[in-house]
Amino acid sequence: EGTTWNNSNYYSWKGGIYNTGFGCAGFAFMLSDAAFGNLPARMIKKFNPAEIRVGDIIHYSGHFVIVLELKESSFIVAEGNVNEQIFWETEKTHEYIRSGFEEYYTRYPAIATGDVNEDGKVDSADSSLVLSEYGLIQTGGRLTFTETQKKSADVNKDGKTDSSDASKILEYYGAVSTGKNPTWN
Repeated sequence: EGTTWNNSNYYSWKGGIYNTGFGCAGFAFMLSDAAFGNLPARMIKKFNPAEIRVGDIIHYSGHFVIVLELKESSFIVAEGNVNEQIFWETEKTHEYIRSGFEEYYTRYPAIATGDVNEDGKVDSADSSLVLSEYGLIQTGGRLTFTETQKKSADVNKDGKTDSSDASKILEYYGAVSTGKNPTWN
């Protein structure tokens, strides 16, 4: 907290979108590399707070911050080059970010249809998660899926997460397990 970091500080990013970042961008890139190593970054132009995750870099009003914690209506961030200093655990409301939002960068791999637990494969564990979420929906429980998981779970694209999706995930997994190359159609 309070360490000097200004536009003369730079960092060579491994994220792949930019080679180098100066000032606030360089600081965010350095922290991103510490968390994600060589994983490539993806730029997302739509601001949806429900899809932003810990470790994502938000660019707004010409400033870059990295998300440390998610709250209901705000983010806790780390930022460099604020009055030429580093600040940890600054709270930025969603509305404040939205007012100057430019894009955000994530290094989490894109979630494939059916890969609800984000482990890189579609299997029975994904189907179980969908059934658990469906049970919460039916009983009025507190839902656990992120917006991205909801999209991944809705394999039949009917706008809801239910037992039909869980069944289709199991069918897909069964086909893959027997050497077939299935599609979601």
